[in-house]
Amino acid sequence: MKRRLASWENAHSAPDEFYGLLLAAALDLGAAELGLSPSGVRDGSLLEIRYPPSPEAAISTVDQLWRADLHGYEPLLNAAPSEPA
Repeated sequence: MKRRLASWENAHSAPDEFYGLLLAAALDLGAAELGLSPSGVRDGSLLEIRYPPSPEAAISTVDQLWRADLHGYEPLLNAAPSEPA
């Protein structure tokens, strides 16, 4: 299990649907927030991100978006750009 976790942390692999959902539940985060896109799970919360209230929140938001982008989260990749942003 240590090797599997290290592989996920270092972006050498991604958890499958089973472990992805367990990991999301354990961390109390959505699959998309972790950069996971298991089939059947569509988390649109990343598409509704507001301006962050603090630098720490901004870093967390960018991290979530980056992970979702790396794992090919289709709603994020196909979303139209936001003019106000």
